[in-house]
Amino acid sequence: MNLTPLNSPIVQHTSLPFVVSPLETSLPMLQCNDGLRLTQVEIIWIQRGSGSLMADFNTVTFSGNVVFCLAPGLCRTLTSADRVVGYYLSISRDFLKLSEGQADLSILSAQHALGNKVLRLQPDAAQAFEMQDVIEKMLREYHSYFMLRAEILKNLVRILGIYLTRNTPQDLAVAVNSRDLDMVRKFMALVEQHYATKKKVSEYADDLCVTPNYLNQRVKRVSGFPASYHIQQQIVLEAKRQAACPGLRMKEIADALGFQDHAHFSKFFKTYSGVSFSSYKSALFA
Repeated sequence: MNLTPLNSPIVQHTSLPFVVSPLETSLPMLQCNDGLRLTQVEIIWIQRGSGSLMADFNTVTFSGNVVFCLAPGLCRTLTSADRVVGYYLSISRDFLKLSEGQADLSILSAQHALGNKVLRLQPDAAQAFEMQDVIEKMLREYHSYFMLRAEILKNLVRILGIYLTRNTPQDLAVAVNSRDLDMVRKFMALVEQHYATKKKVSEYADDLCVTPNYLNQRVKRVSGFPASYHIQQQIVLEAKRQAACPGLRMKEIADALGFQDHAHFSKFFKTYSGVSFSSYKSALFA
């Protein structure tokens, strides 16, 4: 199971860089509401069936043919209204780093890095046919132990990524090819790692050896938002995740997020989430 507790560091537990299975096999794990966080990119392809997906406290409904690509670090729960059929993949970030400059699953990791933690795609009939063929081959290879197994699986994952990329909105694909993307991805990775200790754009600019103004311009050009927005939203998101733990008080969460004054944290949360922390936490357990 590629999940870790909310207050634990993200750790890779699987012995393989990815997992692939029929959706029915993985459904009990996907339906488990245990407050744990993803450690890998997940691809959930629902070919038939309906229900809802809760990802970091946002719920989206689905019916029929839909692919969800979920980023590491978020919490998710799948609820089915009827029998669902499809496939489940869990892929490490390192495994997504395939041939640079080619169309592959790096588009997913790129969009996740830019804040699109849940990417929803709807393949057409032709794409769905080809994707199923690739995943069936992947399943056969996954359960075999022949020579060059990892290389074959790596290439099958890349082919699957090409079909998903074809279904990605054009503006996202353009962003992935941007010359500024590498810097933005590094910035977002640093934010995910240091949000509790670094809250100023200048601190991240120093890490990247650029000026704050330069970093802000590049981040806004690629993501549509300045660097400060992503820092603020990462802190709010982590606060919401920890608020879901019944035993944690606001002062403890404020301390964990690097706020020495919990009143300052309370003001920060209300400013950037639109609701007071006490009201938000009360609503979670109402």
